[in-house]
Amino acid sequence: MAQNEIIPAAILVVDDETSLRNTFRTFLKRAGYETVEAVASFGEAVEAVAVRQFDLIFCDIVLESHSGVDLLKHFRSLGITCPVVMVTGYPHGETAMEAVRLGAFDYLPKPVEKEVLLKTARLAVRQHRLVQEKHAADAACEHYRSFLETIFRSVSDSIVSVDKD
Repeated sequence: MAQNEIIPAAILVVDDETSLRNTFRTFLKRAGYETVEAVASFGEAVEAVAVRQFDLIFCDIVLESHSGVDLLKHFRSLGITCPVVMVTGYPHGETAMEAVRLGAFDYLPKPVEKEVLLKTARLAVRQHRLVQEKHAADAACEHYRSFLETIFRSVSDSIVSVDKD
């Protein structure tokens, strides 16, 4: 990636620690991500995803009033399919397994090193883009199939020839 290149992606950081939110936002913005929003609570995160679609969400496991796992469950119940990376200062195998079972993209222990954060963001955004492209290709294929079925149903007797050019 060229220096100062803007990466067209929207990232949400959810953490009740101001210093961590600001650090993540700074690292991601300096890396070129176009939009990086940071919020402190479950409620603010729910409001943020109601207003905008995100390509990636970083979420602390321990929030003041809810857990990050509760937030992940809520995102999935809303149909939000972007990658969610869980971050915690208290890594436990059970919590990690539950987060992965619910579809978390990754699980990072604190302190998160800058290079790990940026690599995880790059991989998650890339995977999200590939999934979006696959869904678009599947929709186009289904549209084309439906179009051909309509044509074939409307013709009672025909000979169809296909020229590769």
